[in-house]
Amino acid sequence: MRCGRKPIPAQCLHTFLAGIIYPIFGKYEQAVNEARKAIDLDPDFAITYYLLAWRYQDLNRFEDAGKALRAGEGKVNARTFYWHATTSRL
Repeated sequence: MRCGRKPIPAQCLHTFLAGIIYPIFGKYEQAVNEARKAIDLDPDFAITYYLLAWRYQDLNRFEDAGKALRAGEGKVNARTFYWHATTSRL
């Protein structure tokens, strides 16, 4: 997948699906699967752990949500801040 001339990293596509697209349609299990794919591709992209926890909460899986948040602790980096800054304007 490309955005203009630049390729879009696969983990960004999975994160976008997990955080925005699937939840709109109530497809929380699919969102969980996409978040897991994104984490497999880039385990240091902290926002994905937050999105995974959020989707677990949507499914009333609160213990799993806590585990996802704990797994993402300490993984905040510049890409996380950039993602938040650019998507918060949507």
